[in-house]
Amino acid sequence: MTLDAYIARRFQTRGVRFFHSENWRNFQNYCAAGAVLCRGELMRRDGEGFTAFYSDAEDRALGVLGRVFGNLNDLGSVYARSRRTIPNIYGPIMLVFQPGVFARMRDIRITRSSIASLHGGWASAALRTEQQLDELVPELGAGTLGGWDWFACEISCDNQTLPFDMLERVCVEPIMVQGQRLRDRVDAELRAQGIVVPVVERVYAEPSKPAALQSLVALCEGLQPPSDQEDWALDFGRLPETFRELSPQMQRRVGLWCRYFTYGTVLPLQAEAELDVEGDWTVCEMCDPGEERPPALIDWTPLLDGGSAEPLLDVGRCGWCSGISVRCAGCGCIRAVYESEYEERLACEGECGLMFIVRRDRAPDGDGSEWVEVVEPEAGLEETPAFWP
Repeated sequence: MTLDAYIARRFQTRGVRFFHSENWRNFQNYCAAGAVLCRGELMRRDGEGFTAFYSDAEDRALGVLGRVFGNLNDLGSVYARSRRTIPNIYGPIMLVFQPGVFARMRDIRITRSSIASLHGGWASAALRTEQQLDELVPELGAGTLGGWDWFACEISCDNQTLPFDMLERVCVEPIMVQGQRLRDRVDAELRAQGIVVPVVERVYAEPSKPAALQSLVALCEGLQPPSDQEDWALDFGRLPETFRELSPQMQRRVGLWCRYFTYGTVLPLQAEAELDVEGDWTVCEMCDPGEERPPALIDWTPLLDGGSAEPLLDVGRCGWCSGISVRCAGCGCIRAVYESEYEERLACEGECGLMFIVRRDRAPDGDGSEWVEVVEPEAGLEETPAFWP
């Protein structure tokens, strides 16, 4: 049995998950691809927008940009329960994969610390025997994998992509960015691409933790960063008080979190907000806020067909009444959908023949969610993407 196969079997038995954290822009690229992408593939697909890492130049020299990296423990949980630490620097969006994903990996390397800290000796520092792995993965108990010494261990594989078919859930930090819950944006992005998995917010027992994290978000939103990510510099004196109490080394890591978050989440969402303001001014026909109030505008999100880059239709939410409207991508016709029409097969009012259903999931407490599914003209409901506003 190869070491890769042994690792996959032991991790499957133990129930080990694969964790990979990201910021918004790279997460969008993942959703469009339906997979986690290695750094080299991110650079190829999004040469100007991907979040540049401080280690990219050395990683290129080491020849590891074609590998997918992650962790065997939830590094974000450290910030949730420790007093003097920082959030996961790689981003507030954590993808959690099922144990079966390790069977998809080739040339698995597990190191006690990151390749960026091991430099040219990373390959020789990786686990090389079954016995070493057995020491890492205890047979009994539900404690931290590998103990504290190996908590932050890094795992990588010689795969350029890891498909989302093994994605178990997405955990998002409980923060607001550009006035919107990041969790809601993540959930909508997944569903717009036809990827339906649970999206949850990280739970903190101590309210001061998410409050401090939100203060970091506010700092990043108020910055005017240089266009070149390599020119980034942060005055640590501007850090929120909680983080100014940390050691200089930890403050530098906070600065790295701010760099990745600013370029990877804040700036892309700011750009999207500007496009929303400058672009579509469709008014909802279902409501009338009155002459003294702003018009009831619709916020559109594309509904894609599987892996296609072209949307079947746009699903809109009214900013005033929260009602749903549907705009056909083929003919451009817009149809407002009243609540009495939910769960009915509806047709585009143009001549394209597109049909859809607005579904409702009514929870026991009276709350619920609505989403749109495309249906075949005659054959009934398909397994097609759904948008969850």
